[in-house]
Amino acid sequence: MVMNKYTKHLIPAILAGVLTLYSTSVSAGNEQRSGQAGATELLINPWARSSGWGGINTASVSGLEATFMNVAGMAHTENTELIFSSTSWFSDINISAFGFSEIIR
Repeated sequence: MVMNKYTKHLIPAILAGVLTLYSTSVSAGNEQRSGQAGATELLINPWARSSGWGGINTASVSGLEATFMNVAGMAHTENTELIFSSTSWFSDINISAFGFSEIIR
């Protein structure tokens, strides 16, 4: 079968249009739980200094504590840094975090 230049471009365009129309009705997950976030425990800041400041030092945080708030602050690591943090949250929730960073020269 010989296709002319219009038919060669028309078939992929029609296919893309049909797929676009059907993709609007696709949803992921459970529809009754839409709008709910998963793994919200990952949003808790484990480091004491930046957490105690309430996050207002986001632009100036440097070193290993920058891993949670502003990853670009890790560029200011001057030596090897090692941090361990253990926090009691609410009444029976304990958060333990460990961090290690090394400057690469």
